Amino acid sequence: MKIRRPLISIIIANYNNAHYIKECVRSCTNQTYEHIEIIIIDDCSTDNSLEIIKELQASDSRIKLISNDTNYHVSKTRNIGILNSSGDWVTTLDSDDIYICDKKIENELSLLNRYNFQKHVIAYSGIVIIDQDSNVKRKIMNAGNVEEGRIFDALITRRCAIPRDFIFSKELFMEVGGFDTDIPMYEDWDLKIRLSTKARFYYTGHDGIGYRRHTQGLSSTNKKEHLRWIKLVFNKNTTGHTSRQKKILYQALRKHTFPSLLTAIKNLVTN
Repeated sequence: MKIRRPLISIIIANYNNAHYIKECVRSCTNQTYEHIEIIIIDDCSTDNSLEIIKELQASDSRIKLISNDTNYHVSKTRNIGILNSSGDWVTTLDSDDIYICDKKIENELSLLNRYNFQKHVIAYSGIVIIDQDSNVKRKIMNAGNVEEGRIFDALITRRCAIPRDFIFSKELFMEVGGFDTDIPMYEDWDLKIRLSTKARFYYTGHDGIGYRRHTQGLSSTNKKEHLRWIKLVFNKNTTGHTSRQKKILYQALRKHTFPSLLTAIKNLVTN
């Protein structure tokens, strides 16, 4: 089988993450798969992020910078990056996170190649939690919580480990409408649900993402706001279901999300 080597566009939305952006970008430039472009969209940072990004850009021609003229927030900022990307295949990375493995992209491309780069196939890697100093705290994916194939039910009820920063087809992204700019929380979950209605998700079996938890993240938002947006995203993506189907899914969502939400938020702050 001929191995394809497409251009992969890595989209990094940044806002005031000067402390982490260099490590984030270095984890991309250190990938063993080199046919990449790194598009950093700065969303009107007020720290010295831009200075650092420009220094990084000067050292690697694969790095491209877009500076928003207005603070658009993460959904629109990611959409801007993807719309300005050159690759047919895209992945994302938050500017305070890192690729924990230098072969993250290579591993996912190997999996996509197995499925002949069908646009309705998404490849994802394992996630590990890292702290403010990039120390690994724990793994998220394990044999008991990984779902593959058609994972809509598992995603919308949150009963599986939620994939993140996977490689997906730009054409498919456009087909499902991109990130919803009207959703300020759980906007990534919303996109994944919509992608899962059309695509199959497959797991490389290797860790790839270092997901950083610190007090400036979702943990600083109160429980009511979490519940509000979880319910909104759920209702939005089950409008075509019967009342009975929706009730079954909602009961599963409550089982896997609501009872443990306060504990989860507390862990975000303290871990």
